Order: sequence, then structure tokens, then C-alpha cells
Amino acid sequence: MISKPLLAIFLFFFSFSFSQGKVAPKQIESAYNSIFQQPDIALEQLQTLQERSKHQKDSLNAIVLGHIGVYYAVKSNFKQAAHYFDLAIKKGVKGSKSYVNTLKNKAIVLKKMGQTRKAIQLLKQALVLANQNKYSDTTAIIYGELGSCYSALEDFENALYYLIKSIELWEKIEPKDPKKIIVEKQKLANLYFKMDNSKYALQLYGEILPVFKANADFYNYYLSQITVATIYLEIKQPAKALPLLDEALLYMKKLENIELLLYANERRAKALELLNRSTEAKEAYKAAFEYGMAYNQPHTVIAFIELGNLLLAEGKMNEFLPYVTVAETLAFHELFELTSLEDKKRFYEVIIAFYEWQGANPNKIELYKKLRAKKEQELQDKLNITDHNEKLLDSNSILAEKDAVIQSQKKELDRIKLVVLIVFVVILLVLVRILYSRYQYKEQLLHSSLDKVILEKLLMEALLKPSEAAPALQNIEVHGSELLSHNLKGRTTAAGISNKLFDAGGSLRAENIVVYFDRLYPQFNSLLVSDYPQLTEEERHICWLMKLHLSPKEIAHLLQIHSESILTKKHQIVSKLQLPKEIDFQTWLSDIGS
Repeated sequence: MISKPLLAIFLFFFSFSFSQGKVAPKQIESAYNSIFQQPDIALEQLQTLQERSKHQKDSLNAIVLGHIGVYYAVKSNFKQAAHYFDLAIKKGVKGSKSYVNTLKNKAIVLKKMGQTRKAIQLLKQALVLANQNKYSDTTAIIYGELGSCYSALEDFENALYYLIKSIELWEKIEPKDPKKIIVEKQKLANLYFKMDNSKYALQLYGEILPVFKANADFYNYYLSQITVATIYLEIKQPAKALPLLDEALLYMKKLENIELLLYANERRAKALELLNRSTEAKEAYKAAFEYGMAYNQPHTVIAFIELGNLLLAEGKMNEFLPYVTVAETLAFHELFELTSLEDKKRFYEVIIAFYEWQGANPNKIELYKKLRAKKEQELQDKLNITDHNEKLLDSNSILAEKDAVIQSQKKELDRIKLVVLIVFVVILLVLVRILYSRYQYKEQLLHSSLDKVILEKLLMEALLKPSEAAPALQNIEVHGSELLSHNLKGRTTAAGISNKLFDAGGSLRAENIVVYFDRLYPQFNSLLVSDYPQLTEEERHICWLMKLHLSPKEIAHLLQIHSESILTKKHQIVSKLQLPKEIDFQTWLSDIGS
């Protein structure tokens, strides 16, 4: 039989080893963050976590698989990244934030692989889920990625729409994340550059770059620097571009981002070429070509074209022979298919020039000329479609303007009709109000005299016959407050009775107030005097009248002073009494002597 201490030790070690085998979300998050700083170490961690999470929830395993996909995306191995994203989508919980993010990440990879329209479809699918589940931050990111996709398709109208939507949404999300806003502004700057608005693009980058640097976001900082350098090359200022590219290349080599490394090398070669540093330019183009072929990058084709044009200009096409040999391989052809129509046409022009220089078989040259002509036709068809769409847009704009004018006129007419109707209704309501007020006034006059007589009779009964006052006082308790508040204003009374209540000037006599309240509330005055000696006689009088539920205006009218004075005196009374804030003054008065 196992002793209790031994059993406790066994259970401790069992639970410790079991917990060691389980994957915690914090471990996954830590490994994910390492991707951008120490990618190779991150991959080892993620692969270990992927094996361990197989026996846990599918949703947890899906997150790990998605992060491995991010690693391969950062390493520009897009096919492998897409593979892991597909695995993560299959195991993920539809609608969860990680699932939506995986859809978004796969779309980014598809765009990198030249499948931009598929990327847009996937992003729109992710957008629906993000909106349904109110993932505001993810929605903002998806808007930005849609903007990038439409920018790649040169659909500038949609690109602007989604990028501006992204920036607007990031501005609304609390707490604000300036980094996210700057990333979307970076995309917007890229878009303006593509739209040939270099001046505004450079202004935006002037705002963006210091923020990235201040936040130690070096990836986006150097990515933006490469784009700024590209803008300088476009506007023929290579001297400004070269130092930016040299600095960015050092970081990209450290990060091992092959895609950006290739692009930066090709841009640097272009800067050197424009600066007439031909030898260095050729070496840079060659390095870019070798990087591209080694890591299956579509930009390899551009490096090939630029190197060929440079050697052609120098009459050194013999140096180009090894690269043409590579260009005839299947691996290069796969990359060639991912390039734009313009770059395909330029590729054929370089190849034709090389084979003409070499004196190749005329049939071979003729074949390439036909292929070039085909690409030229495709380009022209694309331009024709664009022109047609622009004309259609112009035509639609004219129709839209005419329709807008008609709609505007209709709205104005409807507005006039509405104003006339409102004026008519207002006039009708005013007339009804006037007629009703006159009717009410007559009714008040009719009841006023009777009310006054009844009230004063009740008061006089209470004053003249104290021993028989109980029924009268009870009547006043029930009905007198309303009558007093309504009828004492006029101070016209039944013949000969009111002189005991009012003086010759029509003012209410203080002694009569005392007598009335002593009869109506026998203990009120004595309690007020004994418990609250700090109150003056005038303040007690106001308390008595307020106990009868008279308004400040009615009390002021009775005492012939301003209603503002009554409010001031009320605040003074409350202050003297030192009543707690939660106690209502009127309620307190009602409780005294009741």
C-alpha cells in the first residue's frame, strides 16, 4: 500500500508533467512575436507547439498553424504559407477572430502570388465575418488590405475608398493606435505615388517615417524608405534614392526578407545606373536576379530586363548569355507568368534584341516577335477597355448630373409643400389654443368666486370656532391647499369676511397665518420654534406657506416680494437646517407636525 506522502509526491510530479505537456495561449503569443525578431527560433517553437497542441482543442492547434503560415509569409515562401493557412482554416472555428485573421492572412499571400482577385474574394468573406462579430480592429485591417488589392489592380477609386474607410475606422477605435493609422497612411501614400501624385506621396511619407522610427517599427520604416527611394527614381533624383536604399538593404539582409531584399537590390541597381555607375549597377542587377531565382520571386523578371537593357546599351550582350539560358527554364517561366503585361512585353523586346545580336535562327526570332505583338495587342485591348469604361463613366456622370438636377428640383418642391403644410398646422393649432384658453378662462371665472367663498368660509370657521374646527380643518387639509394656491392670488373675497385674513392694503396678515397654521397644524409652529430656533419669524412664515404646497411665485405674490427672494430664502433655510442632500425639503416640511 502506498503511503500518503509518497502518493502526494507522485500526484505532484504527474500534474507537473501533464501541465508541461499542455500548450498555453501565452506560449503561442510569445512564439508569434518572435517571428519578426528571431524567425528561425520562432519556427522551432511553433513546430513544437503544433505537435503538442494536436491533442488539445482544434481551435488552439489552428492558431499555431496560422502562425506558422505567417512565418513562411515573412520568409516569402508563399506556397508554404498558403498551405498552413489552409490547414488552419480547416481546423479553425468559423467566425472566431483567429479564423477571420487567417482568412485575411491567406488573402495577403494570394495577392503576393499574383492572385489578387481571389484575394479580394477572400477578404470580402473575412469582412462579413468581422462585421458580424464586431471585430473593429480586424475590420479596419481588412479595409486596408482591400485598398492594397484594388491598388494592385489599378482600380484607384475602390483603393481610395477602402483605405480612407480603414483610416476613419482606426481613428474611431479607442484607445487610438497611432501605429495602425500610420500603416494605412503608408498604403495611401503608395497609392498616390501610383496615381502619379509624387508630391503628395512624399508629403505623406514625411509624416509617416518619423513615427515608424520613434516607435522602433523598423520593418515599416525601411519598407517606406524603399518606396520613397522609388519615388525619387521616378522623378529622376537617384542621388537622394541611393543612400535610402543602402540603409534599407542592411536591415532587409538582417531580417532575411527575400522579396524586399530583391526589390531593394533592383531599385539600388537602377539608382546606380541613373548615376552612370554602370559596373556597380550590373552587379546589383545580377545579385537581384540570383536572389529572385533562388527564392522564386516574380520580381526576378524585372532584374533580368533591366540587366539586359544595360548590357545592350553597352554592347556587351555576351555577358547576358548565362541569364538568357536561365530564362529558358521552366522555373523562370513560372515567375514570368506572374508578371504584368507591360513587363512581359519588355521581356520579349530584350530577348529579341539578344537573339538578333547572337544571329539566332530567324524562325526563333519571329516566334518571339509574334509573342511580343500578342502582348502589345493585349495591352492595347486593356487600354481600350479602360477608355471604354472611362467613356461609360463619363456618360453615366452626365446622366447622373441630369438626374441629380431633376431630383434636386423635386426635393425643393417637396420641401416647399412641407413648409406650407407645417405653417397651416401651426396656425390651426394656435387658433385651437386661443379658443381653448378663452373657454378655460370663462370656466375659471365661474368657479373662482365659489372657490374663494368656500375657502374663506372654511378658514373663518376654523378661526372663529376653534372647538368645532376639526371638520373644517380636515376639509382644508384635503381640499384647501389647491384652493388657497389658486384663489388667494386675487385677494377679492366674500363681503366682510376677508378683513380678518387680509389688511387694508390686501396683504395677508402674519398673525392670521400663525392662527391658521396653529389651527391646522397644532404642533407645527411649536416644533419649528423649539427644534430650530435659528430660523427667523419670516423664515417660519415661508415654511408654513411651503408646507401648504404653494409655489415660490404664489408665496411671493402673497407676501408682495420678488419670487427670486423666496428661492434665496429657501436656500438660506435649508442651509440653516443643515439637511442632508438626500432629504427633500418639501418632504421634510410635510413630516413636521403631521
